[in-house]
Amino acid sequence: MKKLKSLSTAAAAALTITGLLAFPVAPASAAPGQGNAWGKYLNVASRAFANPAHKVAVDSAAVWGPLKSSDDSPASATASAQANCSGCSAQATTLQVLSSAQAANIWANNTATAYTTGNWASSTAVSVQVVTATGSNVIIANNRAVSINEGCTGCTSTTAAFQYIIVGGKAQDLSDTARSIVRQIEQQLSFSFQSDSWRPESERSARAHASANDAAERARAVIAADTGGSVEARINVDAED
Repeated sequence: MKKLKSLSTAAAAALTITGLLAFPVAPASAAPGQGNAWGKYLNVASRAFANPAHKVAVDSAAVWGPLKSSDDSPASATASAQANCSGCSAQATTLQVLSSAQAANIWANNTATAYTTGNWASSTAVSVQVVTATGSNVIIANNRAVSINEGCTGCTSTTAAFQYIIVGGKAQDLSDTARSIVRQIEQQLSFSFQSDSWRPESERSARAHASANDAAERARAVIAADTGGSVEARINVDAED
C-alpha cells in the first residue's frame, strides 16, 4: 500500500477544528475512479445518468498530477448529473488537483451541471478543482454551477462548483491525507444535497447554499493548512425547483 504523506501540525489542527479527524480516512488512491494522471494537461469528468433502466445513478471521479511547462491547453474538471425518469436520482462528484510549478500559463475550467426532466426526480453535481501556482504563473480560471429543471413536477437540480487557487505554498501538491479529506467533504455535500431534495423550495435552496458555504470553508482550511499557501476560493451554487 502506498505510504501516506504526513500532514503538518497546522494541518492536523485545522482538521481537528473542522471535526474531520473523527472520520476514518482512506488513502486517496484507494477510492474508485481515482488515480494519478500525468501529461500535457488533465481532464476529468464524472457523469451520472439516471433512466428507466437505471433509476439510481452515482458516478465519482478524481485525478491529480502536474501541468507541464509546454502546456497551453485548458485543464478541465466536470461533474454532470441527469435524471430523465419519474422518481429517478443522479449524483456526480469530481475532484481535480493540479500542480503547476513548471507551467507559465494556467488555464483551468471547473463546471458542475445538473439536468432533471423526470417528475419527482433529483440531480446533484459537485465539482472541486484545486490548482497550486508559484506566483509567477498567468492564471485564467473559470468556475460555474448550472442547474436546470425542464417540464417536470416536484423535480430538483442542485449543483456546487468549488475552485481553489493556491499561491506561494511550501508544498506543490496536496498530501494524500488532505486530498482524501477534501474528497470526503465533497461526498458529504453531495449526499446532503440529495437528502434535502424533498424539502420545500425556499428551505432547500437556503440549506443548499449554507451547506455548500460550510463545505467550501472546511475544504479551504484543510488546503491552506496542508500547503501553507494563500488560498483563493471561488464558490458557485445553483439550486432549482
